[in-house]
Amino acid sequence: MCKATGFPPGDDSVPQMSLDLGDARQENMQHTHEQWNSVLPLRSGPLFQVAADEMELGLGVHGEAGKQKLKLCTAAETVRLMLEALVAALGLVSGDKVAVLINNLGATSQLEQWIIAKEVHKQFGSIGVSVVRLYPGLLMTSLDMAGVQVSVLKLRGHEEDWLGYLDATTEAPAWPGGPLSIPSPDTPSDSQAEADTLSLADSRIQERGPVISQSGSAVLTQCLKAIARALIDSEQRLNELDSGCGDGDCGTTLRLFAEGVLSRLDSLCVSHPATLFLQLAAVSESVMGGTSGAIYSLLLTTASSSLDGLEEVGAETWGKAWRCGIQGIMRYSTARLGDRTMLDALIPACTEFEVRTKTNTNQVLAAVDAAAQAAINGCDKTKDMQARAGRASYVSSSHWTNVDAGAYAVAVWLEALSKVLTRTLPPTDKK
Repeated sequence: MCKATGFPPGDDSVPQMSLDLGDARQENMQHTHEQWNSVLPLRSGPLFQVAADEMELGLGVHGEAGKQKLKLCTAAETVRLMLEALVAALGLVSGDKVAVLINNLGATSQLEQWIIAKEVHKQFGSIGVSVVRLYPGLLMTSLDMAGVQVSVLKLRGHEEDWLGYLDATTEAPAWPGGPLSIPSPDTPSDSQAEADTLSLADSRIQERGPVISQSGSAVLTQCLKAIARALIDSEQRLNELDSGCGDGDCGTTLRLFAEGVLSRLDSLCVSHPATLFLQLAAVSESVMGGTSGAIYSLLLTTASSSLDGLEEVGAETWGKAWRCGIQGIMRYSTARLGDRTMLDALIPACTEFEVRTKTNTNQVLAAVDAAAQAAINGCDKTKDMQARAGRASYVSSSHWTNVDAGAYAVAVWLEALSKVLTRTLPPTDKK
């Protein structure tokens, strides 16, 4: 409000104009705050206490206690709670236009600040309210105060004048206004853009390789579901393992992959494993990011190539595809067995599967179970290995206090595979 009620450059209007504008804005502007902790200078401690798993809603901008304590929740849920109060107070309806200021209360990271900004823009758009100006920044802060203040100005009936005042140049150094304050025209959401990318990738993947039976396709679908759910359930543990010598996102990355598979399970070509592997590789490339995305893409793409020209798929065929996938990783990576990577679980498991006799269902199940156990054993050994590849090889050995996250992930999905096959393979299935 201070910015907009200031005199526009070159405007000789009397001070009453500023007072009138201020009164109008009081009727069209509301604020709400969300905060995690607060300390003021010259005080021995915080003004109020917030538990580690709590946040304060509706606090004062100087750190005064808020209206309500809530359990910590996601950014999306936090913004929803804030916007519900603002929408009700301002009487916002679909078609309204607003200017939004997101004040970083002082100790909120830039990453968190912009996550909140994105969520505010997204959620307003979902109810048909257009955010035509967005101002995230540090404007009024308190010492060690982690949280945000969201202020909304309803522009109904005043859009041209008020935007002119907001856009007017100013010498105030902290004002976040500028070209970046004007959001881009509506574009597809991240999820829609991701779906479009995957659809384009799918359109270029032709059905190829051998076809498996309807019952086999059903079993393969169950395997994908079980593996995805196991990876999602293991997210926190994988992130913990990755935090010592990585960037702490191995679990999140694999969870994104798993969710990507589950969200499009109905469109995956499970009747053609060679095609399925290429589709899964496209998912990993699109949603995982980082080194993990590239490695799993290599594993799946090269596994797919091993199935070209075959007429049927049996237990031995799956083993050859597995081995081919490993060779694909090693062709483009310096990592080898014993280097403290996912290969330390993947290679022993594959070897164990290859050497087992697999002429009937019981033997196949025993081979998969033995492979899963070999992956667990290989993963356990990484705890005492010297890292010679990957991010871990660049940090002090004092950080190698547990098993490798990538190897642990392999053990997770192989164990899930073994369990689901034991439950779903029919006793007479010989493949």
